[in-house]
Order: sequence, then structure tokens, then C-alpha cells
Amino acid sequence: VSRRAVNKNAAPLPPPQSQSVPTYYSPNGQVSYTGDITPTGSFWVRHINSYIEVGWQNLPAATNAVEVYRSVNQNGPWTLLMQQNNPDAVGPAYIRLIDLTISESYYYQLTAFDDTALLATYGPEHLESL
Repeated sequence: VSRRAVNKNAAPLPPPQSQSVPTYYSPNGQVSYTGDITPTGSFWVRHINSYIEVGWQNLPAATNAVEVYRSVNQNGPWTLLMQQNNPDAVGPAYIRLIDLTISESYYYQLTAFDDTALLATYGPEHLESL
């Protein structure tokens, strides 16, 4: 095994680019976001590539079910979009939905339940169309 000679006068190489920095695209192929997308609120809705991501964290500890609703109006009427039993209340947890309506704007709302008792309501969160 031979060693290559090192040119001590050569300019230093730039630092390697991180392979863990994600890039997110809108359905039309445009970059919508690059970098860490760690959520900060208890409930969020956003476009991730061609999906709609619905997520939550730091819900009441007794939460054993969540329901997500959406509406074209901020004050409803609301249509049930999804239900999740035994969710990770601490999170962050999320579900990515394939949705053919990403070209339309909606408001989203999350409700947290303990059996049949309503513990908390989050939102509405507005998600612009793409």
C-alpha cells in the first residue's frame, strides 16, 4: 500500500455539505423549504412535498384520541378529515396525507379527547393552496 503525497500548499477543501438537510418541494416542482422543520406549536398543518402534514405535540397527557377537521371558512362549518386513537400526545407526531385538494386553501382544527370528554381544541390553522 502506498501513500499519496500531500500538497501542503493547496487551498483547504470546503467543509462537506450536510447530507441530512432536507429539501421540500411543492407539487409543481418548486423548492418550498430547505432545512430543519421542527415544529414549535402544539398543532400544525403544512405542505411537505406533495403531502399535507397534520401534526401535534404537547397535548394533554390524558389524550387518547384526536380528531382533525377542516373548513373553507375560519369559523366552519367543519368536516371531519381524520381520527387517530391512542396518539403520541407528547410528540411531535404527524400524519402525511395524500390530498387531491392541495390546490385549495383550508382551515384545520384539532380536538384532543380522553374517551368522550373534550380536553382541548387547537387551531384553526390556515393552509394556503399550492
